[in-house]
Amino acid sequence: MFKEVDRKKSLLDSKRTLSQHTLKSIRENLVLEGIYNSNVIEGNTLHLVKTKVVIE
Repeated sequence: MFKEVDRKKSLLDSKRTLSQHTLKSIRENLVLEGIYNSNVIEGNTLHLVKTKVVIE
């Protein structure tokens, strides 16, 4: 049973390799969307693109 789990984990790991650039881009987008959504909850009317401009 453990051999099968290890085999499937290895297969999964081989399918989800992402470049460092891609990982960085995903992280940056998640942070941006988190900030944007938090601002919306607080009543801020800035759109996502304008929020990005303010952050940068």
